[in-house]
Amino acid sequence: MDGGPHQRIDDGNTWKAQYSILNEEATFWYHPYLMNKTAEHVYHGLAGLILVKDPQSELALPDQYGTDDIPLIIQDKIFNADGSFNYPGTHMGVKGDQFLVNGAVTPVFNAPAQFVRFRLLNGSNARIYNFGFSDNRQFHQIGTDGGLLERPVPLTRLRLSTGERAEILVDFNGEENSRVRLVSFSSELDNINPIWNSNSLDNSTIDIMTIDVKAATANPTTALPASLASINRLQESKAARTPDFRTRNGFFRAHEDQWKEYGCESDR
Repeated sequence: MDGGPHQRIDDGNTWKAQYSILNEEATFWYHPYLMNKTAEHVYHGLAGLILVKDPQSELALPDQYGTDDIPLIIQDKIFNADGSFNYPGTHMGVKGDQFLVNGAVTPVFNAPAQFVRFRLLNGSNARIYNFGFSDNRQFHQIGTDGGLLERPVPLTRLRLSTGERAEILVDFNGEENSRVRLVSFSSELDNINPIWNSNSLDNSTIDIMTIDVKAATANPTTALPASLASINRLQESKAARTPDFRTRNGFFRAHEDQWKEYGCESDR
């Protein structure tokens, strides 16, 4: 169901993907895979989230979609004079000067004065974000690309690369009628590789979204869970092979001996 040459769709016809969801509770995303066009398609909006929920879960997490369970797809764009997207295609990636959340430029979200679950996706083409809040408040990460963590992790910064997801809990209890901003402290990033089309905003603190705290809803989540999920870790001692990866010009490469083992002459 992932697409490919064997799934030709002729003009005027349609095709539907059908598959069983076997994943545990997590935040995923989808986008086209057309060769050499994926970045451009995502830039123009052909992407979205898939939220997998487990009805058997007994965790007391915020789950009122649009109220205290909020998806946030963050992208940066370049706009033409007529308001259309400007995509200066380059294999080095595109960084914009305008920031969108769920398609809106620097929006305002009315959050209830309680725990709120934000599902963040870095849907940008090349930009790395260093998320935090304007008042440097602590929040808790509860999930990654692969699902829920074993327990909440306290943070004041959350770094997400392109395509990466994370779920966080933010406590707004007792903060009715206050305001805070979700920002990217990009100026604090000290390892932005120059190959990724660096620009002046890499050294800035970027406003992403304003949050106005309103009255709490009925039956809100009132406490931070002590534990979340059980993770069965793979044992390195049971590995049949341990790859040795090196970096060259900012890219990961397998060690030359392993390329030979895989039938390649070199790691170029």
